[in-house]
Amino acid sequence: IEQSRASKDANMDELYAMLDRLPMYRSKYYLTALDLKTIKVPSQMADIHLGLANTFFNIALAIEEIALFKKDPIVGMIGMQTYGNQVPRMQELMVQTKKIFESNHITFTDSDPGNRFTIYFDRLKNL
Repeated sequence: IEQSRASKDANMDELYAMLDRLPMYRSKYYLTALDLKTIKVPSQMADIHLGLANTFFNIALAIEEIALFKKDPIVGMIGMQTYGNQVPRMQELMVQTKKIFESNHITFTDSDPGNRFTIYFDRLKNL
């Protein structure tokens, strides 16, 4: 029984250590959402672009809620649910972006900042 208890305590310590690192990720999503708001896009991309910005912001908020799990497990669980809802939404928006890029023959060189799309599109193939 003691070993099981020690194992549970170690798992909780690991979980809490992970929760302590979440603000760093929250910041990245939040800054990306703010950055997206400053980028001009063609009108056919406007709805997708806005959706991506909102989704990045919603994920940042979800991560913030998840980080509160120690203090308020219910808020943490709500954050997990929000996160779980937003990730598929982001993936769908990226699929739509990929289709528009392909139909308009938009490509990026390795040194273009937009090359991050190419890398992400390659990851979508594995889903």
